[in-house]
Amino acid sequence: MQPNGDLRPVTRSQTYPDRGNSQNTVARTNHNGTKRGKATSIKNDIFSSPSHSDSDYAQSPVLSSGRNLSARENSAPVSLLQSGDSDDPLNSLRSERRELAIQADNDLKDSRRFRIKTDTFMSDKLFFKHTYAESLDRLAELNVAAGNVQNILGQRVTERLMRRITQDMQTVVVQPVIQSVLAKTCQNLIQRWSVSSQEHDLFATSYKKYRKINSFETMAQWRAATREIFKYGPQSDGTRDFVHGAFIENLLDVLRIAGWKNFAPKETIQEMFGDRIRELVKLTIRLDRAIMEGALSQELHLFMPGHDDTYDPNMMVDINQDPSAPISDGKVAVCVSVGLKLAGKRTDEGETKGLEASSATRPKVLLKAKVVLDAVLGI
Repeated sequence: MQPNGDLRPVTRSQTYPDRGNSQNTVARTNHNGTKRGKATSIKNDIFSSPSHSDSDYAQSPVLSSGRNLSARENSAPVSLLQSGDSDDPLNSLRSERRELAIQADNDLKDSRRFRIKTDTFMSDKLFFKHTYAESLDRLAELNVAAGNVQNILGQRVTERLMRRITQDMQTVVVQPVIQSVLAKTCQNLIQRWSVSSQEHDLFATSYKKYRKINSFETMAQWRAATREIFKYGPQSDGTRDFVHGAFIENLLDVLRIAGWKNFAPKETIQEMFGDRIRELVKLTIRLDRAIMEGALSQELHLFMPGHDDTYDPNMMVDINQDPSAPISDGKVAVCVSVGLKLAGKRTDEGETKGLEASSATRPKVLLKAKVVLDAVLGI
């Protein structure tokens, strides 16, 4: 206690001003004014004051003025960390980077969810393909077969084959369709200039162009020489293989869409009908060379009535009609054999005789085409 009654402790610098020792010690005095010889250390007011708790220091670290806090002098806390200016560009940069980091984190989470969904989808897709691979392959084969048969025989006959066919209807429906596909294949092969599609298109266009300005005999000789080189020359074996493969593929397409199932269809067809197909190939090539490579005075044409043509008894024969029955006016479903007609002789002046001479003149039919009408197939 100081002499003036102040309760603040007396420091050594006040008691002994001539001493420069900075130890925080004070001299205690008795009530009668005598001094104690023993000095005690003064603890910091911050730690010795009973008015401060641990929570106060945990919440607000402040600097004290060194006075007794019980007097409440200079007790306002001073923060050790000054708050930054809100307009500081560094704070704006930190805020922008923080937003970018949050956005990048969200993008990574979205990307992870997307990858998980993609992996799940691909896994399910692969599992489905592995599980139903055989069914998918069979469905793809049926789709291709149906498209090929439709190009040859039309949509109505193809849809009739894809419907349920009983055992009793197989002979009535499937057999005529097979015969029609084989006959149509024969006609297409005879009309080709070459097994190569590019060569065929080139020669067909050239023949049509020069046929208008040259005599028939000249063009017939050119046609025979060209086909001999490009169709039945050194590659004659390739032509036979091409014809053989075309017959088998078209036959298999009809059987597939009609419901025939076999694990080795080509091998089975070869074993069951190999000899007949090879004989059919020989007859096709013989007919091709007979009517297309001779320098004749008249031109022979193969013809097949279309699947929507009206029945014409002058050019067709209904294989299911009694000769004594009235002539039908129904539509043709399929043609089961080719017909042969004779074109008139073409003169150098471009005049034609025979079937091209007049629309009123009937074409000279050497062999009528055999057909099956819609009513027989139930179309």
